[in-house]
Amino acid sequence: MPNIEFIGFDPSSATEIKGLIIQEFIKHPTVYTFRNDTVFTFHDHTVVLDIDENEKPFIRVSSNLNNELQDVRRVLEAIGKPLDVEFIYLHSFLEIRPKKST
Repeated sequence: MPNIEFIGFDPSSATEIKGLIIQEFIKHPTVYTFRNDTVFTFHDHTVVLDIDENEKPFIRVSSNLNNELQDVRRVLEAIGKPLDVEFIYLHSFLEIRPKKST
């Protein structure tokens, strides 16, 4: 389950980029298989500054599966926006999901 975090973006920019990502998910069949498990997290009240006080919003993508990280990387490259992105490969990952009601 990839988590795509928007850190330091204003809400409208983050929402626009999320929409572009979803459009690309639909175009790429291999990515489409896990798109329903993808989580988007918005840190819109976070300010990210470099040492010179310039705003530096970025995207953080984390997953316990390397192939998911590579697929999300291809999707982000395909949207054609210059984005600062970091990828985190989670070696120790535990997931607890709610039980589905029957």
